[in-house]
Amino acid sequence: MSLDDLAPSIALLGNSERGPEGFPNPPAFRLTVLLGAGSSLYAKAPSTEDLTRMVERRQVGGAILRALRSRFESQSANFEDVLHVLEELDSLATSSDRAPTMLRGFVRPILSEVGASHGEIRNERFELMEAIAEEFDMINYDSSWRPLYNLLKPRLDIFDLDIFTLNYDLVSDVATYALSMLSGKKWFDGFGQMVYMRDASGFRADQYANWRPGWGHVYLTHAHLHGALSYAYYGSDMRMAHSAPLELVYTANLAAARETWAWARRVALADPKADFRGVIPIVSGLRKMEKLSAQPFANYYAGLAQALSKSPYLMIVGYGAGDEHINYWLREFTHIHNENARVVEIRKSADSEQFTMQRAAAAYDLKWHKYKRLNDAYISDAGIRCLTITGGLTADREFNQRLINAQFTGALRY
Repeated sequence: MSLDDLAPSIALLGNSERGPEGFPNPPAFRLTVLLGAGSSLYAKAPSTEDLTRMVERRQVGGAILRALRSRFESQSANFEDVLHVLEELDSLATSSDRAPTMLRGFVRPILSEVGASHGEIRNERFELMEAIAEEFDMINYDSSWRPLYNLLKPRLDIFDLDIFTLNYDLVSDVATYALSMLSGKKWFDGFGQMVYMRDASGFRADQYANWRPGWGHVYLTHAHLHGALSYAYYGSDMRMAHSAPLELVYTANLAAARETWAWARRVALADPKADFRGVIPIVSGLRKMEKLSAQPFANYYAGLAQALSKSPYLMIVGYGAGDEHINYWLREFTHIHNENARVVEIRKSADSEQFTMQRAAAAYDLKWHKYKRLNDAYISDAGIRCLTITGGLTADREFNQRLINAQFTGALRY
């Protein structure tokens, strides 16, 4: 199975929208694209609130959520916090490392409060991951790739694109595939080595870190910073996790990926010593940086840092500035590029205090005002040059002319 199978309409377009196979003069600029949840909500991807309501209905997950909310007197606890607690409790109870062993005495009261054994905690950790994936089954990729594609396609006339998504779904994968197929510009995500698993490929750290000019120009890159529904567990003969190194592989066959998740749950329950730390298809919860020390996440995070450091051009779609490790590099972006920075942001809120770059800039006032030609666009006058278009990404919005009207595309040229 390939991305063609998820979105057959792309291949059916034939030559009607296709560009040439390669370009004699590649663009001189690169645009970093950061995609948050708001970039795929229009495709019926579940929101944080949707996923949290699903967790509330679960016996063990719901008990943890209620304990978090009552213990800390906060209603902001969500599904990510629950998954993080499950991962931490599982690790503390099974790890042979000195620090987790010392903390085991503190874990027992928590397990007692939740009313679950370690086996039930471990089962819930994997079952909840599968349940999260099921919430994305409503997405029809064949009918949802166009809005993101239409937003990014005109940018290819000026830029090469480095696309980083924080989402588990494959909306951006399919849109990037469409960008490649219909523009003739090749794309690269680091997965290129076929493995002994049907329709799956392994991550090539050597190629991702050291792209050779002889392989051709890199027009498009794509990276899932926090994992994907398409990431599958893979190990030698799919044996026990502790007897053969596990890795994550990429497959567009979502059913096949889900089967390996179920396999991992069976292994975990059969052998409490089986160690899955660092091999997580979806990265969620608190202290994400501690979970990004494995392929491909560490490689992708380094790629984001490099992209933001090298290019002053940035587009943010639907990211609410909720991840501090991402916000850190947005702040670094402003320090590195200063007045040369050019940022386009597309988000739902019209409250300038909620704009991603304003939140990343912390106490520094970027001096926002409504752009004179557009009722839903705001531009900053201080420090970095930002344009924020509110209303979010939807299936019926057209952005290219809006960006031209705001003279932002022209500003990106110098």
